[in-house]
Amino acid sequence: MKKIMSLLTILLLLNACSTSNLQYQKDVTVEIGESLTKEIIQLESQEDITFDSFDNTKVGSYAITFEVEDKSYPLNVTVQDSTPPLINQKSEVTISQGSDLDFEAFFDISDNSGSYTITTTIDTSIPGTRNETLSVKDNSNNTASFPFSLTITEDEPVIIEQLKEFKVALNGTLDLTEFFTSTPKQYLEIIGDYDLSTAGHYPLQVGRLEVILTVDDGTLNSSYKITEPAILRNDRYILANKRYQLPADYVPDNLINIPANYNPTGQKVTQETWDAFYDMAQDAADEGYSLIIQSAYRSYQTQETIYNNYLKNDPQEVVDTYSARPGHSEHQLGTTIDVCQGSLCFGDFTNTPAQQWMSENAYRYGFILRYPQGKEGVHGYMYESWHYRYVGIEMATHFQSLNLTFDEYYQQFIK
Repeated sequence: MKKIMSLLTILLLLNACSTSNLQYQKDVTVEIGESLTKEIIQLESQEDITFDSFDNTKVGSYAITFEVEDKSYPLNVTVQDSTPPLINQKSEVTISQGSDLDFEAFFDISDNSGSYTITTTIDTSIPGTRNETLSVKDNSNNTASFPFSLTITEDEPVIIEQLKEFKVALNGTLDLTEFFTSTPKQYLEIIGDYDLSTAGHYPLQVGRLEVILTVDDGTLNSSYKITEPAILRNDRYILANKRYQLPADYVPDNLINIPANYNPTGQKVTQETWDAFYDMAQDAADEGYSLIIQSAYRSYQTQETIYNNYLKNDPQEVVDTYSARPGHSEHQLGTTIDVCQGSLCFGDFTNTPAQQWMSENAYRYGFILRYPQGKEGVHGYMYESWHYRYVGIEMATHFQSLNLTFDEYYQQFIK
């Protein structure tokens, strides 16, 4: 019995000595992403081993422990990255002259750290086929290189064609496709210094701004065209009076036919003028007034005929008090209308309930009385209770609080 006890004691002591004197590599190095094993620390024990967790996705040094048979042992682990990125080509590398080379469209690139930088830059301005090298570096400065053949094609330049006169309203929306076309169309854009709000103050000073029009097709083959767009003042703000004259060829861009039930002679006004008048006429009808338009847009030539016919009956100094000379008529703007109540027009419209309603409410729809009574010395014409001009609700509302003609308002707030 004593011999058995002695043998057990010896075995226990040997076992204790074997674990307390465990032989292993206390300082080890692993690659980024690599897990620890008994083989790495050179441990020959057959017992199960458990390592503390550490971040093996980041390069650095970690002091950890591992356990064997409920005993802990220290271990210093260094995580390194000595593996260069991997590069595989997916397809032939062919691009257009002057375009950017997107390497990842032609190559699969990966790195065990999950991060890399492409250090190669390519000059794509010269067409042809040549050998190049793709170089990639990871965060640990491991580099990889991949030779490849690069083909740069020479494309035909994009062509610009002008569709119509380049005329843009002041502060309007510039839609190049309305004036120009190109092949391919999606590359049409405008560059250069221009400002749609810097036109001249008067129609005779219509803005002419030199603009360089170009298309960018993603290569160096861009086409250029120099044009001079006419930047017009918005029709509703142009001043046409005895002093300032409209060009003989001035025609508003957005004229529409007035419906026959509002003008049986087939005259025209600008779209926004008609929209505003229609709303006003509908509300006036609810009050019992049938507003129609007796006269609207007149061309330079039409006004010239009207004026000359008046001269057959009255001397010019008299005609000038009730008719505008050609080029000086607001009717040429397409924003001015002569309003009637049914068959009551011109002087017959004056002092009617409909005329009174207009004087009190026209501004709500964007209209102003152009030649008010008591201001004949300013605007130069006889009082015309029927002559209204569309200027927009904001300006018309401002007008309502002032005792000014459009001529005076223009000098103070527009010019």
